[in-house]
Amino acid sequence: ARYKLSDALAIRGSFNRGFRAPSLAQIGNRVNTSTVQNNQILQTQQIASSDPRLASLGVGDPKAEISNNFSAGFTGDLGAFTFTVDAFQIDIQDRIAITDGILTANFPAVAALFPGVREIRFFTNQIDTRTRGIDVVATYKLDVGPGQLKLTLAGTHAETTVQSQR
Repeated sequence: ARYKLSDALAIRGSFNRGFRAPSLAQIGNRVNTSTVQNNQILQTQQIASSDPRLASLGVGDPKAEISNNFSAGFTGDLGAFTFTVDAFQIDIQDRIAITDGILTANFPAVAALFPGVREIRFFTNQIDTRTRGIDVVATYKLDVGPGQLKLTLAGTHAETTVQSQR
């Protein structure tokens, strides 16, 4: 929505809801890493989320992330000087992230499913996040000789916080 306050100033706002499906790398990627400690080879595996061993542990495939986005701001056109200022908030539910390393030695059922592996990781919907910020763009137009010089200053400040974790 946009509401014109005068010929020079307007306020605006928006809301949208979206989703992002898990990427192929988040669903099917598998990576093995080996390190040597005390003359012993220790293996870490990034397990594909579609691996049936994870399903047997009750871990489901990642589902789509859902986002709700809000913004509000104002614009100005003062001839040679124009500007926009917008504040925004983006809430993402069921954000897909990779787990911390799960030490198989601490979970006998996991160790039995992944013999010889010291640690496993996998992608799952494990956090909800909120990003809040502000965007500012200012432009000044100046006639210089036969042409025009446009000076633009733009900046964004944003901060993301974890709202909940599963």
